[in-house]
Amino acid sequence: MRMLNSIYCKDIKSKIKLLALFILLFNLAIARMPLILMNRIKQNGHERDKLKFLYAACLPFYPVSNFIDNYLKNKAINEWKKHNREPNGSEMYLFYVRGAK
Repeated sequence: MRMLNSIYCKDIKSKIKLLALFILLFNLAIARMPLILMNRIKQNGHERDKLKFLYAACLPFYPVSNFIDNYLKNKAINEWKKHNREPNGSEMYLFYVRGAK
């Protein structure tokens, strides 16, 4: 969160841009949350009632969450394929996939 903290900005214009970026990334994280929670519950295989309720609560949001997740992953892959040889390639958006346990 420190990276997106507007206290470190030098002027109002940069504070507004950074705040807009924070809002965008925060909303994307919230939109992807149902998919992440459902996948985690499925992987761990818990049978507690709380987790069943959480899984059922996330179910209506799954299609939208899955669409956004796939869109972001495909966008990152395409950006990497297109710009991987550029000198500023380290500035690209990257995502990490946790390996199978």
